[in-house]
Amino acid sequence: MRIQVLLIAGAAVLALLACDGATGPDTAVPSADEAAQLASAAASPMSEGTIVHRVNVVSEGEFIPLGWCDEAGGVMYAGAPGAGNMTHVGRFGLQQAGCVDLTTGLITGGQGVISAANGDEIHVTYSGRILPGVVPQTMELSYVGIGGTGRFAHAMSEVSVLVIYTSETTWVSEGGGWLSYSASDRSDR
Repeated sequence: MRIQVLLIAGAAVLALLACDGATGPDTAVPSADEAAQLASAAASPMSEGTIVHRVNVVSEGEFIPLGWCDEAGGVMYAGAPGAGNMTHVGRFGLQQAGCVDLTTGLITGGQGVISAANGDEIHVTYSGRILPGVVPQTMELSYVGIGGTGRFAHAMSEVSVLVIYTSETTWVSEGGGWLSYSASDRSDR
């Protein structure tokens, strides 16, 4: 059971960081919550030329136990590297790790880096939970991106993903949210 919980946590993190541009998210009508998030992002102090984009993400990866955040409390430290596709990012690699409470199913303290094919990065934090009683193991994760490198140097984002474990050590994820970055932040300048 503990290994399954850890696997789910890793999968959720990767799912959030991956996106699929084939679904046409820029033409979808945002929910009330998404509209509020987009309005909040648009009102944030960003450099001129910053645009808020709706994004979709799909990813897959593996779960790797790395140690303990709190062994006595049953809180495992786990990695969930993976790869995927995200609207406005394209293919990406993902390195991420966080704490998974094996008793409560809460996922906290997650940190990661999404690396686009050209090397530009988005730095993220994440948290979430394992959904109790759901088979196969499933997790909900929320990612917040603040900054990075190249065109994402001043990026901001919020993405939510649903992670499903397809085995004890592999996961797939899907989700969406928003990403804002300035066209003036270019890695080739």
